[in-house]
Amino acid sequence: MTKIMIVDDEAIVRECLRSTIDWSEIDCEIVAEAADGIEALEVYKSSLPDIVITDIVMTFSNGLDFIANVKAVNPNVEIIILSGYNDFEYAKKALENNVSAYLLKPINNDAIINEVLKIKSRLKEKQTSNHVRATANRDNFLLNLLSTEYLTAEQMENLCKTFDIVLPSDKYSVAVLQIDKMHSPNLSLALIRLKETLSYYISISKDYILTSTLNNEIVLLYVYSSSLCGTDVCDFLALVQNHYKNTFSHTVTIGVSGIFKNLTIVQRAYKQATAALEQKAAFGTNSIIKYTEISSNPQQSSVELTTDEMNEIIECVKSGNITQATQIINNYFTNISHLKSIDITLIKNRILELIVLLIHTMIKNSNMMYAVFNRNFFPAIEIQALEFILEIQEWTVDIITKLGECHDLCIPHSYSPALNKALLYIRANYSQKIKLEDVAKELFMSSRSLRRIFLAETGKSFQEHLTEYRIKMSVNLIENTSYKICDIANLVGYNDVKHFYRTFKKITGHNPKHYKRALKEEDI
Repeated sequence: MTKIMIVDDEAIVRECLRSTIDWSEIDCEIVAEAADGIEALEVYKSSLPDIVITDIVMTFSNGLDFIANVKAVNPNVEIIILSGYNDFEYAKKALENNVSAYLLKPINNDAIINEVLKIKSRLKEKQTSNHVRATANRDNFLLNLLSTEYLTAEQMENLCKTFDIVLPSDKYSVAVLQIDKMHSPNLSLALIRLKETLSYYISISKDYILTSTLNNEIVLLYVYSSSLCGTDVCDFLALVQNHYKNTFSHTVTIGVSGIFKNLTIVQRAYKQATAALEQKAAFGTNSIIKYTEISSNPQQSSVELTTDEMNEIIECVKSGNITQATQIINNYFTNISHLKSIDITLIKNRILELIVLLIHTMIKNSNMMYAVFNRNFFPAIEIQALEFILEIQEWTVDIITKLGECHDLCIPHSYSPALNKALLYIRANYSQKIKLEDVAKELFMSSRSLRRIFLAETGKSFQEHLTEYRIKMSVNLIENTSYKICDIANLVGYNDVKHFYRTFKKITGHNPKHYKRALKEEDI
């Protein structure tokens, strides 16, 4: 709300201005009044209005002198003169004092309202411009500090003058804020929302805080307001984190430096905060990681996935012993989870080495690769996008499991390339409703040619191969899961349960239910 002060030696004029205009309707408020220029200057200093409406000639003082004195206190104050004198000299002196308007009495309320609205518009533009300029100054000031390893006291003083920065103390911490899931397509919007959240909490903080954006991260300089360090920086950051998560469903992980007592070495504090943030893989999402906590923790060199362990995993996968393979890898990640200081790059490289060796051992061609993973699989790209240890562990276990289950995808190399591709298609899509025409279309060949290839090389039709593979998969489900027979039928591509029963008995010689019951009796 815009604050207005009225100065006039006639009480009736002040009353008229106060009561005949609905100031609240134009978002204004009368905060002070005075009867002469001498009194008015003291009242102005205590109330600091945005606009002063004043008479130019009063009983005990000259309005022009009052205006000059007010301008000396605040050159930016807006002045509207109400005058009963249509005198060129008065108007000239008013202009010299940069008054906003010179209105002759008797005054029309609409004329006053129009002038106030014009001033309000100018003030808003000026505030916006000042805010933008101040924000740019703070950003540039912080970026200059971050880009310089050491500043002399004189250089620091000159830098503060250049960017119009006044810091309350030399005691500070630096934090680096990184939005989790940095590879998200919504990163730009998430970053904007984080800036908005920060701006709000900075506006209500008692400490002096500067921020700047660097490489899709936000760098924050937290200058403590007293020698006692005021509110801890982590308390402030926790408020930001919680609000951001609850309002926008995003999480942000933050690295925080120790407390420094010399602003000329901000870059050193920034490096500490960055080093702390690099440990986010171990701490998990939405964490605040203090450099002082990680610098004294055991190092990763004490935990390593050895070559012997990698070879054992490969042998387990080759033999189909997925349980043992995943147990080895889970033990490795359990040991990693106890560390607070890790090198995520080394972990990723070691795991990638294991996955590449497994793929080289188990996968014979690109078609088989797609059948195993049901996607174009690029392990180096996928692991690079993972940010946290738990994510890497889950991804690794999933890959090991898929590779361990790929024995059924192994196809004799004596078959032609076309038949190999057709059989791989069956293995990847057997649970769907597929026909010979679908496979032929996928292989860019005619149905007649594919039918002939099946019969010539295997002595069986496409449909016979599909049916046998579906029943083979259903037997696997009966033996290794607790699914109902009707669910198993659906999982292997049969919508008609009766048809599944007939086909299962024809190929295996057993009724599915009897087969399942016989397995249970064998277990007993």
